Amino acid sequence: MFRQKKIRLRVVIESNDSTNVRVKSLAFKLDGTDDLGDLESLALFSTGDKLDFASTTAFGEPTRPSATITFLGERTLTAGKNVFWLACRIKPTAKLSHRVVVTCSMIETSGGRLIPRDQSPGVRHRIGVALRRHNDDEVHTYRIPALATSASKRVFIAGPTVAGLLADNWLHAAKVGIDAILTDYPLELRSSLQQPKATP
Repeated sequence: MFRQKKIRLRVVIESNDSTNVRVKSLAFKLDGTDDLGDLESLALFSTGDKLDFASTTAFGEPTRPSATITFLGERTLTAGKNVFWLACRIKPTAKLSHRVVVTCSMIETSGGRLIPRDQSPGVRHRIGVALRRHNDDEVHTYRIPALATSASKRVFIAGPTVAGLLADNWLHAAKVGIDAILTDYPLELRSSLQQPKATP
């Protein structure tokens, strides 16, 4: 199984011919990618006539990133849709604000060369993506543990350590100088922080 932080590109070859036309190679360009050093490797997969991604059938071998990459293989086309997926493995050190641009530039078949039509021109895939989205698993909002500063250098905290009804954690955060706390219990938080301090 090819597991990766996923950036994917789908290539669909429409064939009206039921004879044995074979795909021999697919070439891709990464022009416009912010930093090829963000990418660890790329791999190409065939999913037959299925539009959904699957990594069970590889086409060619995984390759290192470069401005132009080519995958060599052998796949007989069937009448109708023939779907290929390019998947990029992202390095853990990649900058989340960087973007990746990938286009399929050429397809070599036993019947000749094909120049693909880009149906999403100008798309730049951002490396940093949402881990969870609104209403995933019927959950309205997800929070990621965080400690951040605003432009005025004030510090706030969010995440599971303070989101619940956790008075001890709130008090500790306030004690160490946290200026704001994001929680699901704001009234209880205010009440807890307003309680007079115990005297010895």
